Amino acid sequence: MKKIFSLLLISFLLIFSAETSAQALNKEFAPIADSLQKILRKQAFATGRIRIDSAIAYKKNLVIYFSSSLAEYPFREDNTELVYSVVKSMLPQEFSSFNIRIVTNGLALEELIPPFYNSKLPVKSRRDLRNAQKELENRGNLVKKNSKPYDVSSGLN
Repeated sequence: MKKIFSLLLISFLLIFSAETSAQALNKEFAPIADSLQKILRKQAFATGRIRIDSAIAYKKNLVIYFSSSLAEYPFREDNTELVYSVVKSMLPQEFSSFNIRIVTNGLALEELIPPFYNSKLPVKSRRDLRNAQKELENRGNLVKKNSKPYDVSSGLN
């Protein structure tokens, strides 16, 4: 009986300590989320509130996981640089020398930049885009009537 009680007590203490460390994390990183909310709200309107879900530090890397509301904002290269500079400047002193990676909705912030606005990705030529559009047009109808098992090539439908 004593073993079960001690096991329950240890598990309770571990859970409690994990919750307090998460609360400490929120207190340390909360100003970052608030300042990003203020900066990005000026650029576009999004309904959600930006929060930091978690942060993982390993070696000299820091991965900060934001809530999915950060992904609602339209990102370009200059926006992402601004976000990284704000986050880097507001980090606690112990993380100031770390390499930062920001993740939201399971994607890195750089992956949220549309290909058209991303200079790091190869841009297709106009000819390639035109050919892709023609290919889409030549596919035919996307919807087919299942009640009519044959195609009418001429005449009235």
